[in-house]
Amino acid sequence: MAKTGTIVVALGLASVGLYFLTRRAAAMPSVDLEPNVYTGPLRYTGATKPFKAALGECFDVIYTIDVWDEEFQEFLPPADPVRDKLETGALCMVQTLEPCTIYNFEWA
Repeated sequence: MAKTGTIVVALGLASVGLYFLTRRAAAMPSVDLEPNVYTGPLRYTGATKPFKAALGECFDVIYTIDVWDEEFQEFLPPADPVRDKLETGALCMVQTLEPCTIYNFEWA
């Protein structure tokens, strides 16, 4: 009986863990991008990190990502998208060469 109880408790804990993992994954904002469409404005909701890391798998198919510049009051591309950082809360416009889904972005 004790063995059966342990298995039931283990399955219950695994179910709860899976529930929270899927709930967290479902909560991550994302935007589906179509090729050759300048899409935005989008707000970056992820942690501040280099553009390449923030854009993940889509980095290689992005034609341009422009970020709102308060000083010039317009969207401008980063000088070095591999090393420059995309800050949490930044407003962006994005254009891709292929369909792609970017995560940690939402419509502004």
